[in-house]
Amino acid sequence: YNIGYIMYLQGAFEKSIEYYDSALTYNANNPFYLSARGDSFLELDKLNLAMADYQMVSAVDSLADLGYYGIAMCHFFSEEYDSARYYLSFAVSIDPFDPDYFYQRAMCKYLLGEDGSSLDDLNYALDIDPGFFEAWVLSAQIYLENDMPDDALAALNEALFLDNSDMDVLQERASLLIDYGDYQQAYDDYNIVLSQEADNDIAYFNRGLAAFSLGNAERALADFDKAISLGNADADYFAYRGLTKAELQRPDEALSDFEKALAIDPKNPETYYMRSLAFLSLERFEEALEDLQTVFSLNPEFDGYAGTLAEVYAGMGEHDLAMRYFDLSIRLNPYGSEPFFNRGNFLFELGDMEGAVEDFDFAIDRDDDVPVFYLNRGLAKFELKEKAAACADWKKAFQMGSVEAQRLLKQRCN
Repeated sequence: YNIGYIMYLQGAFEKSIEYYDSALTYNANNPFYLSARGDSFLELDKLNLAMADYQMVSAVDSLADLGYYGIAMCHFFSEEYDSARYYLSFAVSIDPFDPDYFYQRAMCKYLLGEDGSSLDDLNYALDIDPGFFEAWVLSAQIYLENDMPDDALAALNEALFLDNSDMDVLQERASLLIDYGDYQQAYDDYNIVLSQEADNDIAYFNRGLAAFSLGNAERALADFDKAISLGNADADYFAYRGLTKAELQRPDEALSDFEKALAIDPKNPETYYMRSLAFLSLERFEEALEDLQTVFSLNPEFDGYAGTLAEVYAGMGEHDLAMRYFDLSIRLNPYGSEPFFNRGNFLFELGDMEGAVEDFDFAIDRDDDVPVFYLNRGLAKFELKEKAAACADWKKAFQMGSVEAQRLLKQRCN
């Protein structure tokens, strides 16, 4: 039996079965021998033979949790998740201190669509063994799928604390960090991933997104180029490269990339929306408006549509329409900072400094770590002759890394 177990640990499953057979000739009903041989059969995907051994274990000893666990795993690998869960519950009732039983039952429940109950089992597993890496990873996946990003990020951090060499988990965290706006940490995470996986086009693309959001368009373009060169490019790769080229004032190349993106997926509102942003940055307002109208026809509830439409109308000098859509963007997203910030900028351009300050106040109340919010509020306050308050805002923006705020402090606050 011991030699068989050593063979099993070495991955020599056929050989381990030979030794378990020999052990069983001396004691045919030993539940440990039967369970061990069942494990080897299971590794060889011989589910019928494994099931027979596990069932014999349960027949010999109805309180042998290993037998029920083995039967459950045979059902699991046969994609019979409800039956697997049933037998895992027997195993849990016999030994409620084995985290594997809770984890496997959680997996069954997850695959059956019972996310809440699955998380309960994962929490039991982690209470027993806080170092259970796979349980943290599955928890994160369930949290993500149920729109619980804070819990997902916490679970991913725990998993990476246990094993920071798992590139899949690191990529998952980096992707989530982009959604959170923590672009620098996301960029750093993707650097690590790409140091290990040089042909990972998704990692190059997402690192490009992080670089673009950090204001490094050249670095973003290099990453988008690399992602596309690896041969797995989808519409988003070309669309974001187009947006980046527009930012770099390379309009012809930008529009060519958008055409490539639309050739791959001609009904993607995201691509039309990004092209509208490119047209907006190039001050080609009529074309931006046309693309936004296409976005609306494809998806009337597209996120960000109203705010961008407001900026287009503002650029066209249609101030009443612009204000209408700035107001609409705030009604659609009253807890977001960007809609208030954008309307504040518009009011600033119209000369309504008090209204601008009020909107910048709302933006900062919702997100107090964005330097440009303080920078622009300081500009509005300066126009209102509130020099001390303006300088305080610019000092805050400078402390958060704004080079423009540093310039204003030197010029206007001495």
